[in-house]
Amino acid sequence: MAKLSIVIPMFSVKHHGGVRIILQFANYLADKGHKITIITPKDKFNPIYPVSEKIKIEFISPVGRNKIFYLKTLVEFIFKISKNDFILANFFPTFYSSLLAQFLNKGKIVYFVQGVGETHLSFKAPFAQILKLTENYSFKFNIPIVITSDWEKNCILSVNKNANFKKIPLGLPEGIFYPDNLLKTKNSEKIILYFPRKETRKGLKDFLKTLEILIEHKNKFTLGLVTKEKEILSEFDYLNNQIKIKFFNPKNDEELRKIYSSAYVLANSSWVEGFYLPALEAMACGTPAVITDCGGVREYAEDNYNCLVVPPKHPELLAYSLEKILKDESLREELAKHALEISDKFKFINFAQEFENYLYNLKFKDNIKSIINI
Repeated sequence: MAKLSIVIPMFSVKHHGGVRIILQFANYLADKGHKITIITPKDKFNPIYPVSEKIKIEFISPVGRNKIFYLKTLVEFIFKISKNDFILANFFPTFYSSLLAQFLNKGKIVYFVQGVGETHLSFKAPFAQILKLTENYSFKFNIPIVITSDWEKNCILSVNKNANFKKIPLGLPEGIFYPDNLLKTKNSEKIILYFPRKETRKGLKDFLKTLEILIEHKNKFTLGLVTKEKEILSEFDYLNNQIKIKFFNPKNDEELRKIYSSAYVLANSSWVEGFYLPALEAMACGTPAVITDCGGVREYAEDNYNCLVVPPKHPELLAYSLEKILKDESLREELAKHALEISDKFKFINFAQEFENYLYNLKFKDNIKSIINI
């Protein structure tokens, strides 16, 4: 089959779960001989995930700290995008740049959505409402959309019941995440592993309340924080004299696997997630998870079978479920057993191959009126 050319405009190539998936897919496509180009602001390219040498990186002007320059970036994307078979839009602001580039005959858009209704939660009114409307409007176009979960599908259908989408669940790369039983045997600490993030939707304040409840109930545990944003660690300073806190800054997937394997349980407090891979990664390492019912986790999370699931924004219920695992080793072992089973069903190679085949078989309408169709 003929090789494809694909350009991917990205606001940022840094440490982010969504970025990781895009880079993994781009690497896969490049290794298969497809021509892959990533366009990103010069000051936003600092990947911690591998980027194949076969991928062409093109830079546009730095964004800096002034958010208004993001508008300038969106315009630059339009003119920087060269003619390709496909433009892989992966964030609703870049969708509009990609749409205008398509109208300039620079390629056909495929809209890869890894989360819905997340961005506006980190902003205050009226900007939050503007962002939400802008995102919802991007789903109204007759453009192929690739989603990763049924939850995303339902969110998009609530905006556009005729949306043109394909569901392709995410997965884990083979041989990367697996149980390290030696680490589990050596580690006598009960580490609650948590990925702190500043965005409001990640529920950091909820998790801090959860920790206070666990401490009040005199539970014995060590808190493990995995982050590259060291400034966020100050949020936990007031707990230093009450619990032991460990900071993890993994440099690669092997280090991350060891961290997962040494943990007793993974905790998540998010309000909204398109899929939430860390829980699945932890499960693959034999570490059970206590997670909020934040959307996309329903693809693999089954409450009281392979994990414990609680409603978002309920720190007391998150604390109660963590306490159950801390005090019941047999429950933890049973959850870990079924967690391994479900994680084995989600493979990255299946995601990548299905996405690649989808691109090969796509049929597009060239009529602008049929694309807009709002």
